[in-house]
Amino acid sequence: MDTKGHIGQVIYHIARLGYEETEQFAISGMQKHLRALGADQELIDYVAEHGRDGGLSEGWMLPHHTHAQRIEKFLDTKRSK
Repeated sequence: MDTKGHIGQVIYHIARLGYEETEQFAISGMQKHLRALGADQELIDYVAEHGRDGGLSEGWMLPHHTHAQRIEKFLDTKRSK
């Protein structure tokens, strides 16, 4: 999978957060694709720690929210290459 594909998968998994039945799948998937993009262990651990904070209401879906900003900042470095 190319960089663009991994970025798309990270975004897909973010969208799945907040749904109890798919939450672990979303967290694991996001970690997998962040690793493939070369994310440092701190960011991967951050996903595990905060992945269950919820979806839209807790900062994963909207770009101006804390969790989304952290992931977007990393993804932007990959988009610009």
